[in-house]
Amino acid sequence: MDARELKQYERFKSEVQFLRGHAHQTSDQTRVSDFYRVYDHFNSLQQKCLTHLLRELKETVTKRSELAGRAFIITCKRLTQSMLKLKTHQATSMRCVRHLRTWVVSCKLRTFDQQLSAGSPAAHAAA
Repeated sequence: MDARELKQYERFKSEVQFLRGHAHQTSDQTRVSDFYRVYDHFNSLQQKCLTHLLRELKETVTKRSELAGRAFIITCKRLTQSMLKLKTHQATSMRCVRHLRTWVVSCKLRTFDQQLSAGSPAAHAAA
C-alpha cells in the first residue's frame, strides 16, 4: 500500500468509526445517504440520495443488460429523474420566494419613508 492509499484508508477508517459511534443516537431528522451499509444502523428516518440511486440503476443495467427494457427499471429511472428536477425546481422556487419577500419589504419601507417625508398622518401615527 503506497502513502496515498494508506492516507485514504486511514480517513475511511476514521469516518466509519465516527459513524458507528453515532449510529445508536436517535434523531428526528431524515438522513440522506448513499448506499453505504454503515448508514443502515442509524436510528433515524433515511432517504437514499437520488443521484446515487440513479447511478445504481445505471450500473445495474450496465451489469445486467437484460434489465434495460424492463418496466420497473424504466419507471424507477423516470421517477428518480423527476424527483431530481423537482428538487432543483423547489430550490429555485424558494430562492424566488426569498427575493420576493425582500422586495416586498423594501417596497413597504420605501412607501413608509415616502409617507413620512410627505407628512402623512397615518405614517406618523405608526411611527
